[in-house]
Amino acid sequence: MKIGPWRTVNIYANNFSQAKTIHLTKHRTMKDFSYISFNVDISVRPDLFEDMVKKTTEHLGILLQKANYDLSVFANEGIRIVRYLGVSNDAFSTESINLRFNEEGQLAMFHNHSCDKSKEFSSFAWALWSYVNDLILEKKGA
Repeated sequence: MKIGPWRTVNIYANNFSQAKTIHLTKHRTMKDFSYISFNVDISVRPDLFEDMVKKTTEHLGILLQKANYDLSVFANEGIRIVRYLGVSNDAFSTESINLRFNEEGQLAMFHNHSCDKSKEFSSFAWALWSYVNDLILEKKGA
């Protein structure tokens, strides 16, 4: 069996909008603001699902550590995760999710594109949600 090209997962998060809308409103300067910018591409063979989950969660762990395990630092943007499902890595063959806190302060998972809202989340997406949720609860002592 021939294995096709590798698949890519992109993790993206930054807190720039929080800097503009929250921090600058209170402090009028960027002094003492901890800016976080995170963008990583992970490439894995498509037949190695467990490796894809493992590598992605490793990078999510690094990002969460930078954010002190508090997704609220990313305001409404959260963490965007895009998994390219096709060979060409185009936007039409992706699973694109966003992890962020909801109004009740709980970790929630959303589709990034309105056209995907009727789709079920994949086992990959749920594995990432579980990892992030468990890690945040563990670090916060809940």
